[in-house]
Amino acid sequence: TSKFWIEKHWEDEHTYINHSTYKDNKDEEDSYLINEMTIKALEKRINTDPNFHRVYALGEWGNLEGLIFVEGTNWFLCDEIPKEYSKRRIGLDFGFSIDPSAIIDVRYSDGNIYVDEVLYQKGHTNQDLMKHLDKTQIIVADAAEPKSIEEIRREGFEVRESLKGKDSIRNGILRMKDFNIYVSKNSINIIKEFRNYKWAVDKNNEQLNKPIDNFNHAIDAIRYSVFDMFNEQDIWFV
Repeated sequence: TSKFWIEKHWEDEHTYINHSTYKDNKDEEDSYLINEMTIKALEKRINTDPNFHRVYALGEWGNLEGLIFVEGTNWFLCDEIPKEYSKRRIGLDFGFSIDPSAIIDVRYSDGNIYVDEVLYQKGHTNQDLMKHLDKTQIIVADAAEPKSIEEIRREGFEVRESLKGKDSIRNGILRMKDFNIYVSKNSINIIKEFRNYKWAVDKNNEQLNKPIDNFNHAIDAIRYSVFDMFNEQDIWFV
């Protein structure tokens, strides 16, 4: 794999690199200086996001791993999503002529996220979309479309705006990686997106700290939902 650009920058005989991790930072009583919840969050990623764990827990250089979500590691296929759940959201990503609109049923059950494709099509007006929405469920929609959100709200739907702002996409991806995600086998467009959603690269083929702007309509809807269900401000790594 290619090297991260900063690693190349510091390859110099006059440079000394001190390698340390949280395990090297202890107080006089030999206790770690970061809290236990943060340590658990770091170590949990050894299976769900090995590259993240390698960088932030082991203090090593990361590998440029193209796919953001790896089948068999971050996400899995399932026959159907559970009928019983503890949390549920309907994710809505708006589209029309160029991009498809995506409506995704997102459920949390027994520590896992389950997703099912409700709609993934172009050419749908807001009135068309409402035919596929459920007034008994919380809908989390793309905050970039406030006019559409208001129109749907006026028809009696509970719609929340997705979180937006600096690093919201990356932080949402990290939140998704806190869980195993199970995709119903009939959700062909979700499956396609997970198998193609990658980190962007620059003209030198160096990985950027953001995903490609493609294969992301269903994933965005899932991200809105997961972040709305689990929006605690624990720790974010930038």
